[in-house]
Order: sequence, then structure tokens, then C-alpha cells
Amino acid sequence: MSNPTRLNVSVLARYFASGDVVANRVEQVSVPHIRRCLAAGLVVVDGSSLTLTAEGRAAVARFLGVEVAR
Repeated sequence: MSNPTRLNVSVLARYFASGDVVANRVEQVSVPHIRRCLAAGLVVVDGSSLTLTAEGRAAVARFLGVEVAR
């Protein structure tokens, strides 16, 4: 399992700013960051969308400095 960097999580936070599920179409420049988050288990591919995992929500919350709702 890979360890995502702060930059990787910042890209993840930008994509998931509107919710826990987004279309799996990402900008070319963001692909390596999303792949690293995928390898770390922060996001999963679900058909044609990406879904944040519980670990992903926690990582984004830590990055943003907010409490995550349980």
C-alpha cells in the first residue's frame, strides 16, 4: 500500500469537495495523485465513478482541518 502525500490528498479534496462520489473522469495532471490515493485505499472505482472510502473521508478531513461526521 502506498502512502499518499499532502499534495495527493489536496487533489483528492478538490475532486470530492461536493460529495463522496464523483465521475471517474479526472484531468490528466491529476491522474498520478488519484492513482496514489486509489493504491492507498482512500478512494475506490465503482463503475464510472470514484467513491471516497472511510479512510479517504478521514484523510480529506485531516487535510481540511475539520471533524469528520461518523
